[in-house]
Amino acid sequence: MPDMQTALTNVLNSWNQPEIKSVNTTQPTKHAHLLKFKPTNNVTRATFNYIHANPGTTAVDATKALVAQGFNAGSISSILSQLIAHGQIRRDADRKLFAAVEEYVPLKRHIKMPRAKKVSNAPKRDAPQAVAPVPKQTDLLATMNIKDARALYDELKKIFGG
Repeated sequence: MPDMQTALTNVLNSWNQPEIKSVNTTQPTKHAHLLKFKPTNNVTRATFNYIHANPGTTAVDATKALVAQGFNAGSISSILSQLIAHGQIRRDADRKLFAAVEEYVPLKRHIKMPRAKKVSNAPKRDAPQAVAPVPKQTDLLATMNIKDARALYDELKKIFGG
């Protein structure tokens, strides 16, 4: 049996050696593991590619051509606006569209939309009215006549018992 120091040295050396992993060369792209499905209807990319391939086209012409390819007209119109807002497409004075970049970049939301205000169904309260100051007990008793004092006494007796 080897001594304790030799055994520990061997274990530490085996831990310090880097693990050699086999390289998989069949993986086509760096991010292929993230792609769970093959995109079949990328209307944004198709819209950009159409404008890039046909510079000087109008939004109406682009929409007609892409609808003929099977895309939704509302989606195309919305995406054209988004691409212009993101600076990937520019529109000249004659309303003709041109690609501002050479390659399509997926859109990211960078424009902050205004948040909607919460609508409350509770009725609005009127502004509070000024309330007369409440007099102190000694002031109240000093200003009461005997009849009112007796009525107060009877009411307090009913409430508190006795």
